[in-house]
Amino acid sequence: MWFTNNRPLLALLTTSILVWVVTYYATLSHMVSVWSNSETYKHCFFIPVICAYLVYEKRRALSQVTAKPTLWVVPPLLLIQLFFIASSILDINVFMHVSAYASFVLLVVGVLGFKISRVILFPLLYLAFTVPIGEELVPILQEVTADLSVGMLKLTPIPVFREGLYIHVPNGTFLVAEACAGIRFLIGTFSIGVLLAYLNYQTAWKRGVFILVCLVVPILANGMRAFGIMLIGYYSDMEHATGADHLVYGWFFFAFVTLLIFWLSSFGAEKEPATPKLQEPDSLAPVSPGRLSLVWLLILVPLMAPFVVTQTLLKPQSFTADIKPFESIPHVFPDADKAVTTWAPPSDDARWEGNAGGAMVNVIFVNEDSGTRELVSSRHKVFDAQKWSQKKLQKVTINGTELLKVELVNIAGAQQELIAWYQSYGFQSYSGLEMKLRQLMVTLSGRVNAGYFITAAVNDMSEEEIARLLNKFSEVEPTLPDGKD
Repeated sequence: MWFTNNRPLLALLTTSILVWVVTYYATLSHMVSVWSNSETYKHCFFIPVICAYLVYEKRRALSQVTAKPTLWVVPPLLLIQLFFIASSILDINVFMHVSAYASFVLLVVGVLGFKISRVILFPLLYLAFTVPIGEELVPILQEVTADLSVGMLKLTPIPVFREGLYIHVPNGTFLVAEACAGIRFLIGTFSIGVLLAYLNYQTAWKRGVFILVCLVVPILANGMRAFGIMLIGYYSDMEHATGADHLVYGWFFFAFVTLLIFWLSSFGAEKEPATPKLQEPDSLAPVSPGRLSLVWLLILVPLMAPFVVTQTLLKPQSFTADIKPFESIPHVFPDADKAVTTWAPPSDDARWEGNAGGAMVNVIFVNEDSGTRELVSSRHKVFDAQKWSQKKLQKVTINGTELLKVELVNIAGAQQELIAWYQSYGFQSYSGLEMKLRQLMVTLSGRVNAGYFITAAVNDMSEEEIARLLNKFSEVEPTLPDGKD
């Protein structure tokens, strides 16, 4: 094996991984906490184990190639570290997760070289499934599931009426909730499918086709599952396919589709080519000390840069607890009064609810310098999905400001129209990218990185009235301790 005669190279690889762990420790801890707290990503715990086993399976092939460090990875490694630092300033967790993964792959390639990396290419790429990403697709999958199930119901004698994500049949109403979107089903099945494509096929086009099948089948299957539950509910007069039955049927269906994927992977399966007879490599000499020193310098120094920056420039402010987030609201809106909204979801962030500027509003405050919250985040929901269903969603621009406009309906048929936007120091936009860039400028200027997520009910308001509301809200700012801005 390559490491028997290259102990210094093994030491470099070990040191590089340790530096990587120290640098990305907070990010890696956050990734693991996401795996633990979300049912969608429980499978991520198995990915590193699977990858380690796949590398072990390649031990014979690895014994026939020589490690040769390459410096070609240094420029992309530097770019990744800069990307991570920017993501840390902006507090974009998904970008930080991607940076951690990409840095690990690059340091392995840099230390071991292209020949060894080519042998273990799939395990390195498969590690990407440890990045918890995909829940952003939930609203789209809800719509697709509703479309598929309603389309199938129309092929039956059952009368059906759809209103948003509510699906009405004569003896009951079904809601395609977030849990019904099938995102857990899709991500889990897709990760299994990619592994099966690698293990069962050697031809690139066969792997591609099977991966596509594993992407499409779970989506179609989830639509069929929803249709089946509605069918059972209708013919049992809503006695079955609700409550615990709903979950049991879902798990049985998930197991069936998983077995179906395994069965499909047997068609056209190809054996892995036999590893050629072991030969003595012609260059087992250790890497020269000069080149090794250069590799140490050009790989380890960039890896340490994010740690230095995050531990110096990005330390939380000591005065953040003294901020008063809503003190300016009564001054901007003299007629403001607190009241409980009917559509706002529960939140553990600082919040103000009430009438302001002629509209019912829900104002959430986030101080990112406290190090525990993120302003632009999927945590912030526009409405309570347990009580309301989205009927229509669109991006609109009013007075030069991009807003999210949502039309809602509840099970009783009540309608509600909301707008939502982020706000920081007078800047307003629902665009996550625009707001993150704004936050970057705020942080670099030395100000407190804080802002609001605001939703307002605008049922009977004209565009001019909404524009006036936005202008007034742009004056709402957190009250900071004396001498701070």
